[in-house]
Amino acid sequence: MYKKPQVIFEVKSLADTINIMTSFFEDDSTIEGRFATALAQNFNIDISTLKGKSKLGKMKVIKECITPIYNDNLLAMQEKVKELEDYWNQNSNLVCTELEKIFRIKFQGTEYYTAYVNINTICPRYLNDQSFDVNFRNSKEDVLSTCIHELIHFYWFMIWKENYPECPTENFEAPHTEWLLSEIAIDPIVYFSEFRNIMREKPAYNYFYDTKIWDTENLIDVFRKLYKANTLDNFMDRGLKLLNNNPELVKELVK
Repeated sequence: MYKKPQVIFEVKSLADTINIMTSFFEDDSTIEGRFATALAQNFNIDISTLKGKSKLGKMKVIKECITPIYNDNLLAMQEKVKELEDYWNQNSNLVCTELEKIFRIKFQGTEYYTAYVNINTICPRYLNDQSFDVNFRNSKEDVLSTCIHELIHFYWFMIWKENYPECPTENFEAPHTEWLLSEIAIDPIVYFSEFRNIMREKPAYNYFYDTKIWDTENLIDVFRKLYKANTLDNFMDRGLKLLNNNPELVKELVK
């Protein structure tokens, strides 16, 4: 049974914020990757001070860096919750109707998803507990876009598990190809739906839009054509095969 999503907004605790931000730097082999580097730049974190440290050592550095930022913005985050709740409620029927169309499903009952309002500028989603992060500095329109983006992921992986029951759930996370496909797929799903009218112009990761495949074709253009020409199930299958046949491209995109 597929249930209608209802998003509730809460301020993410300082402890949880420290923990999730530390996770981006946990593995020294990827500590200078795309997301870790962006986070370091946004919070003036010196990556060189993290290399070689244990998780607890890294957590201590992150805690010292972000605690004053969190405390300075706590009131603003708390005030943002009501604004975001109101805007979600104004748009929830449209969102749910469109999700039913995209995934060819019918909602029965209600499922609750939590959007954690926080200072983190890299906002992951958590499939296991049906939650995701949103940045408090973003406008209500941008946060709605994030909600839609993440809800697409939740329903995408529901369908994926039905189609590929043997696929390990860890493959739904970076750097696995299944994760990458789900992120690329955000664009054509939005582009060919009503979400296009209420979401940001580039709903997928920005760097996808400048990426070439086969040295000549734009990555997003290729996947838009693939999506338009296929059912969702076939798009999943052919999209995964396309990526698996281009390992160097995948390696570049998951850095």
